[in-house]
Amino acid sequence: MTEHTGIPYPLEFVDAAGRVWRPYEVQFDGPDGTYACHIYAISDDHAELQCHALRETARVTGQTIGLGAVDA
Repeated sequence: MTEHTGIPYPLEFVDAAGRVWRPYEVQFDGPDGTYACHIYAISDDHAELQCHALRETARVTGQTIGLGAVDA
């Protein structure tokens, strides 16, 4: 898989079971162009499974905001 750089969050996370989760870029096409987001997975195959699960079950549950968020 292609390696992408420059994301503003951790490049790996170790869970309580000792598994190392790494971010994978997911791209999708919308009516206005191609978009991307990141998911975490423990392998290339797991990332594909996660992507499939997103296609089947994804839903928007709200807007994500953080400290220092700028109001539009």
